[in-house]
Amino acid sequence: MPDVYGGFNTDVAYKGVTLGLNFIYKIGGKLYDGAFKDVADDGYYWERIRVASLYANMWTPENTSGNMPLLRGTDLTDPMQYSTRQMSNAGFLRLKNINLSYDLPAGIIGKVGLGSARVFFNGSNLFTFSKYKNADPEVNNFGTRGWETPIGKIYTFGIDLNF
Repeated sequence: MPDVYGGFNTDVAYKGVTLGLNFIYKIGGKLYDGAFKDVADDGYYWERIRVASLYANMWTPENTSGNMPLLRGTDLTDPMQYSTRQMSNAGFLRLKNINLSYDLPAGIIGKVGLGSARVFFNGSNLFTFSKYKNADPEVNNFGTRGWETPIGKIYTFGIDLNF
């Protein structure tokens, strides 16, 4: 569980331009990366494709400074073993939504019979700042991550016309 979580937003308008920013954050807490366990374990799933950092950091008799376990393929109890290697800092700051719009001047749109006209851009999940780099740090209520599809980035451009 995080120590603190929440969000904040702002809306600023000047001369027909409006900018709205919505941020969410989580401070403190840990997340358990079950998907990383699948690709960086030391035995049971030994035949799976491995994350590249596993081989570079794997302990071997020649690499005794490695911090990942030796890949053996003989430990049939591995699914029951958990390690702090799969724990990561869960804190993040995410720009959840951005809205940028421009209201076209009344003098211009009145000439073509419009009451109002606005061009806009909306974006969701565009930037995330986090120490956790393996995947999306915004995880479920249990603080765990598996093989879920990450939250996508959404870009929307449009024109709003009113007659």
